[in-house]
Amino acid sequence: MDSGYKDFLPRLGSPINHVTCSHDNQLYATCHTENVIQVISSTFTIKQVYQGLTRTHNLHGPHHPCPTGLLCDPRSGALVLNGKHGHLQFYSVHADRQMYNLDIVCQNFISAENLDRPLVVTDVTCAAFDDTGTWLATVEYWNDDIITPEITLKFWFFDEEKQR
Repeated sequence: MDSGYKDFLPRLGSPINHVTCSHDNQLYATCHTENVIQVISSTFTIKQVYQGLTRTHNLHGPHHPCPTGLLCDPRSGALVLNGKHGHLQFYSVHADRQMYNLDIVCQNFISAENLDRPLVVTDVTCAAFDDTGTWLATVEYWNDDIITPEITLKFWFFDEEKQR
């Protein structure tokens, strides 16, 4: 860290709210808008991630924090709700931890070049499981208020062998 050169650690996931440093300057902790704390070494290696329920950061305008509502995955018993933009998060209520994020829209999140023209993101607005949890249906919504909004319906099949 004491090289005299600027160094960057890209793609930390969401905007940073707070940064703190250990007394020996060997560890840094970053607190992010989506309810995540990351511990990072002085060599820019992510050492630990602490994450509960992900809170979506609001990029622009009024935004409903959980448009899909609260769902229960019949297969795992996980609580399923919106997480990062374009994702569904699966949260174990019994273990009080996030199990995983499912990327629905498959888009990279990038920062806006100009704060006067914020990025338009694709959000997951609806989701539903079948009775066994084998099938998941999702609806994506994208609207830049310039061209016609895009609405996409997707069906997801859970493969028991591959566990995905």
